[in-house]
Amino acid sequence: MKIAVLSDIHANIHTLEAVWGDLKIKKPDAVYCLGDLVGYGAFPNEVIPFIRDHEIPKVLGNDDEGVGLDLADYGCIYRDPFLSRMGELSLRWSREVTHPENKRFLQSLPIQIRLEDHRPHLLLVHGSPRKVNESLYEDRPQATFERIADRVTNIAERVIFMSSGEMTELNPGQGVTSLT
Repeated sequence: MKIAVLSDIHANIHTLEAVWGDLKIKKPDAVYCLGDLVGYGAFPNEVIPFIRDHEIPKVLGNDDEGVGLDLADYGCIYRDPFLSRMGELSLRWSREVTHPENKRFLQSLPIQIRLEDHRPHLLLVHGSPRKVNESLYEDRPQATFERIADRVTNIAERVIFMSSGEMTELNPGQGVTSLT
């Protein structure tokens, strides 16, 4: 089964349309979205209907949560003060321009999707299985990955984290291994 995974669209309708055009050519069996439909980009009120109208199964991202619930803060821990400030400005602007019906849609998104109909079983989340705003960088303490693995090993034979184009596999008791 060929699965396409979209994530972190960040209100960029032009890129989303280009990717969708490519997916129509490649014809995956399924398409999923791992959240962050909004934030940073200028077109939240175009991206949300596109994803909704194309019936793409999706999960809640931290930007979606912040905008949908009109939060004052994403609750993210940024490693860079500049990125922290950009996140604050993005959240404020996105909350102001996103239409109420689109905010309600964001509020309705699930935190996870479980795909158990085929092998391997998949758990699709944004951030981590624990929190939508938790970034799992490879340099996080091993105990962090072990705790997360304990949560998901009942449905997964392998635990693989994907972030910013990088894939990392957790080998319980042995640490993490880069797959990219």
